Amino acid sequence: MELDEFLKQSAVDYTSRQIILLFSKHPFARFDRSAIASTIEGGSDILPTLQSLVSSGIIKLCQKGGAELYYLTSEPDLRDMVTRLGNMEWKQQQNFSRRKLIGLNVFSQTRPLGTR
Repeated sequence: MELDEFLKQSAVDYTSRQIILLFSKHPFARFDRSAIASTIEGGSDILPTLQSLVSSGIIKLCQKGGAELYYLTSEPDLRDMVTRLGNMEWKQQQNFSRRKLIGLNVFSQTRPLGTR
C-alpha cells in the first residue's frame, strides 16, 4: 500500500489525521482517551474516531489497571505507514521553517565562528 492510499483510507478527517500523527511521533507510547483528546483542538468527542482506527487495525486497545490504553499496532506494514507519515510531516515542517529563515536573511548575516 502506498502512503497516498493509506491516507485516503485511514486519515479521513482532521481528528483521525491528528491521532495518527500523534502515534507517528510516539510509536511506543500508550495513551488513554483523555491524553489523546488533549492533543487535538476540539478533541472532546474522539471516541468514534478511535473506534474506527481500532477497527482498521492501526491502533490497538488494551486494558491496564482498569484504564483503556491505545497504542500503535505492531503490524509492520501499517506501522511503517504511520511512521512514514510522521517523518514526512516533520521534514515538511523543517523545510518550511528553513525557507522562512532564509527569506528573512537570517543566514546571510551570520559569520563563521572566531571572526568579528
